[in-house]
Amino acid sequence: MDTLKLKSQYERNALKLKSQYERNALKLKSQYERDTLKLKSQYERDTLKLKSQYERDTLKLKSQYERDMLKSKSQYERDTLKLKFQYERNTLTLKWYRILL
Repeated sequence: MDTLKLKSQYERNALKLKSQYERNALKLKSQYERDTLKLKSQYERDTLKLKSQYERDTLKLKSQYERDMLKSKSQYERDTLKLKFQYERNTLTLKWYRILL
């Protein structure tokens, strides 16, 4: 009798443990799936943020480059005109010196 009682108690305990194991496995699986989805969406948000930041920075650098190029071009033109005027003035001065001498 004790053997039958022990056997049935053993079987009940085994079923309890099995069902507890299955519940824990399902909990862990669903937790894993939730965490995976969270990480995936976080990754996608971060990727979009980085992409938009990259695009903003690229546009900023491009416009800065264009401004600098325009500045350089206008500075070049001013310097060229200045030198041309100076050359003409010096040439004219030389001509006057030759006339006077």
